[in-house]
Amino acid sequence: MNLSITLNTEQAAALDDLLASHNAGLDAPVSAEAYLQTVLLGIIDDKVSQRFEATAANLVNASRQLPYESRIALIAQVQAAIEA
Repeated sequence: MNLSITLNTEQAAALDDLLASHNAGLDAPVSAEAYLQTVLLGIIDDKVSQRFEATAANLVNASRQLPYESRIALIAQVQAAIEA
């Protein structure tokens, strides 16, 4: 996906401040594009993690309702899929 962002003057000034702060401690400063990509991917990756954790929690909660033997079978099935 390619993304084009148009910033107004105030937004551009704010980005300049953010970028300057970010680059202040770096030996090799990054461009505004690289900085924005890092920030945006960080937000997206955080959402990916939240969705995974919620799904895993739902699976755990739902499996609590199963009889012990079914839970053991489910665990074995998941472990086999991970090892495959």
